[in-house]
Amino acid sequence: MPRDGEPHTVGGNRHEGTPVFTRFLLPASLILAGCDTLPIAPLLSTEDPVCDDGGGIPLSKANLDHGVIALASLPFAAAIAPPIQADGSSVFQIASTIPFKIRVIACTPDGDPNSLTPTFSLVRVGSDGSSDDPITQLESSSAADEGNTLRSAGEGQYLFNFSTKKSGFSSSSGLTSGLYRLTISAGGNFADVVVEFRLRKS
Repeated sequence: MPRDGEPHTVGGNRHEGTPVFTRFLLPASLILAGCDTLPIAPLLSTEDPVCDDGGGIPLSKANLDHGVIALASLPFAAAIAPPIQADGSSVFQIASTIPFKIRVIACTPDGDPNSLTPTFSLVRVGSDGSSDDPITQLESSSAADEGNTLRSAGEGQYLFNFSTKKSGFSSSSGLTSGLYRLTISAGGNFADVVVEFRLRKS
């Protein structure tokens, strides 16, 4: 096992710096020959948070639950949750409320998935795909939401009730039909969650 600051190899890839080790008790039937031979449990659905080792090896919650030693590159993993679909197929009507939801899991033993303050940004994707229009007036339909911060709903879930009726490109310019890109981040605690959806007139 590499020491702090020493290069280490995961999945055939060489990494510099200090790895983040996640240690779990292993069943007697599991024998690990080294970091390059981690047994990988089947991945959960594309909407499940997945811890990643930074070298191409996915470390799903199934891995963690089955006692696999994980080399996580970030302390948490997050994924979009319904009603927005991860494949970008979601379509909502203008004037509706869209719950922005994510689910977060800890990739280290002492991580608390309910301790984060994720924020979001939203842009309308240009018709040519090269220019984006930022949504600067971000409003919620719930008094429980503030600014552009998703609030914790417990058990690693975060929520913001986005009002398409109140929000807009400015205080005097409302949202229009088109393709939108949502980005949810948490200061580097997990990889940005990026998903697209469409708005249309009712």
